[in-house]
Amino acid sequence: MKKAIHLLLLACLSINTSANPLNDSAKIQILRYPSSLNDLLSQYRGKVIYIDVMASWCKPCIVELKESKNLDSFFEDNDIIKIYISIDQRQDIDKCLSLLNQYNAKGYFVPYQPPQDGAANFASDVETLFLKNDKGEYDISIPKYAIVDKDGNIVVKRAERPSNKEGLISQLKEWVKK
Repeated sequence: MKKAIHLLLLACLSINTSANPLNDSAKIQILRYPSSLNDLLSQYRGKVIYIDVMASWCKPCIVELKESKNLDSFFEDNDIIKIYISIDQRQDIDKCLSLLNQYNAKGYFVPYQPPQDGAANFASDVETLFLKNDKGEYDISIPKYAIVDKDGNIVVKRAERPSNKEGLISQLKEWVKK
């Protein structure tokens, strides 16, 4: 009887573990901290990239994260890479990863904050492109999105949000077919 209960308990544990979406590590892949934005983008040369600059504390980011699920099949069908760049403070990066996993986001993740011993060139690139206005003043209104062409060039600095599904698909199609 004890052996039967033990086997039943083991079977239940294995079912619960495999059903847990947080165990599916293929959805969000954490990237090593890049030396620069060009270093990051060069890893995906030959593919169109959609960049999502976000944070775990940002309510509009969360709304857009929910909407982005409606685009997963389009991204997969067109081999578009999705990169999430979190501007969370170093101590809150796990919150952002949990949020991405909670909404079953797919793609790649890199924090904006450099590691304790890391160079800050990537952070500087992100600030210049996404967190400062044309006058060089900080403008930390997020989320922000960008499209990168197959050659690694940022071609749309202020791309459409996932909630504007048709507008975003139209923007992306322009670069996918080139």
